[in-house]
Amino acid sequence: MSDSNQTGAAVAVRGLCKSYGNVQAVNDVTIEIGRSEFVALLGPSGSGKSTILMSIAGFETPSKGDILLDGRRINEQPPHSRGIGMVFQKYALFPHLTVAENIAYPLRRRGLARAEIARETSRALEMVRLTGYGARYPSQLSGGEQQRVALARALVFHPPVLLMDEPLGALDRKLRQRMQIEIKMLHREIGTTIIFVTHDQEEALSMADRIAVLDHGRLQQIGAPRELYDMPANAFVADFIGETNLLDVEVVESGAIQTTVKLLGSAAGFRCGPSDRPVGRKQRLGIRPEHVEIVDAEEGIGATVIETAYGGATTNLLLEIGTQRLAARVQVQRAHGLWSVGDKVRVRLNADTCRLYDS
Repeated sequence: MSDSNQTGAAVAVRGLCKSYGNVQAVNDVTIEIGRSEFVALLGPSGSGKSTILMSIAGFETPSKGDILLDGRRINEQPPHSRGIGMVFQKYALFPHLTVAENIAYPLRRRGLARAEIARETSRALEMVRLTGYGARYPSQLSGGEQQRVALARALVFHPPVLLMDEPLGALDRKLRQRMQIEIKMLHREIGTTIIFVTHDQEEALSMADRIAVLDHGRLQQIGAPRELYDMPANAFVADFIGETNLLDVEVVESGAIQTTVKLLGSAAGFRCGPSDRPVGRKQRLGIRPEHVEIVDAEEGIGATVIETAYGGATTNLLLEIGTQRLAARVQVQRAHGLWSVGDKVRVRLNADTCRLYDS
């Protein structure tokens, strides 16, 4: 289904707090989401992402703060009158209703005429590529097909906002990846604002326009996938988004041009970008495995290979420098041969890709 007139609504979460007794599930979170934007709420279990989503939907009442839809405060508005679509991880399909009846359910609740219900249901089936499946029951469908039915039901009444609570978590990896692509294509086609909860960082990176990273109820960082990957705001984001090394270091020199740090448990030193951190401060140095270079014997810092893993186009190495470990992902075609456990190598860290974080 293509509806060029359908556009998403702006959603704002401002100063949101939610407590359950002494447990602070969400702590002063502010997120502004633009019209037709696809935003992922990403974090580990207990980070507050689903609580935020349920607060937007109206199934949770904030302890403090505001929820706005196109600038209108909706805190006291009941869920059914917010006009928001919702897709759950377990689909929540009615087993005794056919596919068409499941999809038509929100339209019947809204009192639409029978002919209009039939027309919109048919369009929704076409939208999720399930034309001809209307007479089947949920038990006759695969997991991916059930997910599409749930998606069609959430979109059949043209909501300006679609909330998705880990909707792909029950699917196998191959089907999950296919559904990721289909949801992205559908979003581009219909323009609904999508807020998507996931704990899978690869899923968030591949699907969302922006990602809000949460931990222990607090917003850690929000930005485009590349921004979060290349410029994480803190050690948690660096470690949660993709794979990263976090090395314990001490600042030995800092300034407007570069910072030099010493690796704790070793005499090795590395250069990083400019900083104003005082000499002697303990820090954590973050660097992605793909930014660790294996260099010629006269360059870099000595390390010992303690594990290797062949990865097709790349080789993954686990290195030891003094008492600390460093992961490296090296392009096979650039390798000077294959490494074995116990080999001595030289490594170099690109100063532009190193980040310093508070310990």
